Amino acid sequence: MNPGWNKQYLSIATVFLLLAVVGIISYGMGLETDNELLDARDAVRAFKANGLELSPKVASTDDDLAIDGVLPIEYQVDKSEDSILIYEFDTVNKRKLGELSIEKYDIPSRVYRTARNLILLYQPRLPETLEEYKEILPTLQSR
Repeated sequence: MNPGWNKQYLSIATVFLLLAVVGIISYGMGLETDNELLDARDAVRAFKANGLELSPKVASTDDDLAIDGVLPIEYQVDKSEDSILIYEFDTVNKRKLGELSIEKYDIPSRVYRTARNLILLYQPRLPETLEEYKEILPTLQSR
């Protein structure tokens, strides 16, 4: 056998082995994220740790608020009439699909953030009367 052929064969085998190892590690990392899922309590604790108190309302039964079949748990922001809707998805991938679906829903405020398998959607109370609108107008104009 040609000694050059052995080196070339060994190099190719090493590259394939490295690719296989990287693939296995990447696959394992993808599985690990679904093993570390969050729930609404984790999000509420994180908000509280950063100085924002939330009061639980109720788990929503309003199908209009569902994202890909997941109904939110609604919390009221203390000292405010605003709400935070927390959507708990079964997996990170389902959350990503839900995130893609948000644009097709008629949500007045699409201010949201994601955390692993959660979507946290901020829902401000919108003014309903002209007087209420006039009260917040200076704030709106300052931005």
